[in-house]
Amino acid sequence: MKWPCILSLLLLTACHQASTHDKSDRAAVAEMSVDPSTEEKKYMSTNIAEKKAYFEQTFLQMRDTASYEEETIWGSLHIGNLFGEEHRAAVLRTMVNDSTANVVVLRQTGNKWDTILFRSYPEMEVVAWEDYIDIKDFNGDDIPDLFIATGCSYIMHTASWGELWLSVNDRFRKVEGFEDVVNPTYYKQDDRIYAYQSRGCADMNMYFGVLRISNYKVQHITAVSCDCCSEDSCIIKADARKAITVPIQKACEYVPAYYADVVKEKCDWVIEHRQ
Repeated sequence: MKWPCILSLLLLTACHQASTHDKSDRAAVAEMSVDPSTEEKKYMSTNIAEKKAYFEQTFLQMRDTASYEEETIWGSLHIGNLFGEEHRAAVLRTMVNDSTANVVVLRQTGNKWDTILFRSYPEMEVVAWEDYIDIKDFNGDDIPDLFIATGCSYIMHTASWGELWLSVNDRFRKVEGFEDVVNPTYYKQDDRIYAYQSRGCADMNMYFGVLRISNYKVQHITAVSCDCCSEDSCIIKADARKAITVPIQKACEYVPAYYADVVKEKCDWVIEHRQ
């Protein structure tokens, strides 16, 4: 299971993957973000053109290699049989300015590279995040799909959200509503998208989402919040049902089964170390 890690403001490290039930939840996450300072933005601006040129030149130099991957806050470049063995492809993300990024997907045909998808994101700020491009299966057909992180927050717990493009017949189809899912993880065994967001309290105030993709749209199955800040009990609220309070050692029984073991581990640690 992939679990979001705690991000220190001093270290500014990053991780990837949780959900909000509506846009207001994602907005609440965004409000927790720390905006880059004026000096940081000035530094970014002086380097953006240089970094953009670097990634474009790297593509030209590496396009004939079997595979290549580079992910930084300034840009992304992936080359190889990214979306199937039939065609070689490349995904290139470059910053146009300190808040706009372009993402282009190219496919090789003979000696030519044709653009099959182009997206421009006017609100993709450069922050301490290095998972802007994620290429993997999100719908169980064993064909890698394309996730583009269009926003993220970093303060004590990281979160990202973005667009999901499913690979269909050598083209891409956007999944409607996926941009409101925070930290998405696909679990093939039950064909569900799982989402997690820490709401603070040393990661003991938790939000879980369970979703699925149907007809290129996100369908919400359930949303559960689990607030264990008291160290003795947890407040559980599932969907529109009335909130209940349960002993902390029982909290794992009320969250989605995908997260049960991790929640149990966290709660057991709290029980062991509380005074």
